Amino acid sequence: MILYRLLGSYHTSGVRGQLWEVDRIIVDEASLLTESAFYCLIRAFPTAKFALIGDDQQLPPFMFDEGILGHELAARSALSVALKRGNVPVIDLVEVYRAPQTLVQPYNRLSYEGRLVSRKSDPIAPLTSAGLVKNGRPQLLFVNVRGDSQKGYNSLHNVKEKEALIRLLRRFPANAKNDIMIISLYKDQKHQVERALGPEYDVLTVDSSQGKEKPIVIVLTTRSKKAEDMRFFNCQKRCTVAVSRQQRALIIFGSTPILEKNHPWSTVIGGNDFTRIEDCDLGSTKVAPVP
Repeated sequence: MILYRLLGSYHTSGVRGQLWEVDRIIVDEASLLTESAFYCLIRAFPTAKFALIGDDQQLPPFMFDEGILGHELAARSALSVALKRGNVPVIDLVEVYRAPQTLVQPYNRLSYEGRLVSRKSDPIAPLTSAGLVKNGRPQLLFVNVRGDSQKGYNSLHNVKEKEALIRLLRRFPANAKNDIMIISLYKDQKHQVERALGPEYDVLTVDSSQGKEKPIVIVLTTRSKKAEDMRFFNCQKRCTVAVSRQQRALIIFGSTPILEKNHPWSTVIGGNDFTRIEDCDLGSTKVAPVP
């Protein structure tokens, strides 16, 4: 209906005629375009040439399991299908402008074979200013959480991780709240953190963070024990999205034994660019709500 009115026609035949005249369509964030939706676009614009712009290392439109036929038929990313078939020209865009090179490195080594080159320099060092990272070091911090994760309704939460997060947030000035994005792998932990912090902080799941960015990103991995099925936790695309939202600083909370023994997380924190601390290094264990 919107297309019908924008084209200024009151006859469907006129609309169809206008569609035939469209010769080029550009789709941004194409990893979120399903294969089936792409076929509908092709059918609607039969003479158009299509350009898909996106990152096949990002999450697909829906939770996707290659072993489920319904997912194969309806949920595959059009971008991934096009790249897999190899019958379309591809231009690799390897220059990034979101963050300086040191902050690109964790996801560069994980998913991009070290090919990404940052064209951004940023003298601001928020973790150094907060006394968390030494001067001259990359603004990358890993906080080892010694608390156990608990299972909620089909998800996980971790009280010690939440308390350590609150202590960490106290290191930043009050006016930094709008600069901080908190990404939780598990919805139960997301809800626990939201209740503790209130509405002033952005607390997101990995899926809802895709396409967004902020100066300081805090990733809560929550899990402290190995499970029989680790596919969700060890999803490389999910990890890539989580650790690539930052502009000036990245902080990862997690259990060292779990993360170091499970790819992709072992690759992310495996470099010598992360400063490592214990949750107890963040100060008092007595936690009050963040003002």
